[in-house]
Amino acid sequence: MRETSEMSWGSHDDKRTSGYCVCHTVTGNVVSSLLQDREIKKNQPIVEYTGTVWNEPIRGEYVLEVNKKKFINANHSTDVAGFSNDCRPADRRSGLCQVNSKIAMRKGKPSLVSTRSINPKSEIHTNYGRDYWQYYNKKNV
Repeated sequence: MRETSEMSWGSHDDKRTSGYCVCHTVTGNVVSSLLQDREIKKNQPIVEYTGTVWNEPIRGEYVLEVNKKKFINANHSTDVAGFSNDCRPADRRSGLCQVNSKIAMRKGKPSLVSTRSINPKSEIHTNYGRDYWQYYNKKNV
């Protein structure tokens, strides 16, 4: 698991979540990550996916396609769900991390939802999917 630096824990307005932290994790590179301060049971909402809403496709590292006419760009520091990182296959195989959440619709809104129990202060990992990595790899070539 990743080593985390000490940061203050914020409180989210959504009553379905308690505190969270957007922290720096250390794995050779410093990266921002989303951590939760409480145990989360399987299939529980973690945080809503928020950001600037567009009604046409846009490009960006934090864009979620909700449907063909709704795209959310979580590119601001207040768009907490956008800080959930993917756990790449090589990191999963080495035991460095594991995917523990997915994006699912809750009450008509996209949210991060746990796919397994998550211990307190554990990093939230969401599978970004093949399309994201194809876009990302093309962009960084």
